[in-house]
Amino acid sequence: MAEGANRSEWERMRLLGAITISPHVRKSISPDKLLPLPWDAEVSKKSREHPQLTAEESEKRFNALLERIGEKAV
Repeated sequence: MAEGANRSEWERMRLLGAITISPHVRKSISPDKLLPLPWDAEVSKKSREHPQLTAEESEKRFNALLERIGEKAV
């Protein structure tokens, strides 16, 4: 089984586990807290490498993209 398919299966099972257990716990629990997987650290590392944009920066980038493809901003 390819690595991507294997990850997909584990992600699916983790989500199913979180959905199944949710009616039986007081606080909601996220799938990644319920069952941490080895690649979760990779994902969080990548998100730290790319800083979050402010709403203004995000809108500016969105409008620039619309201009490139020839659409008008809504």
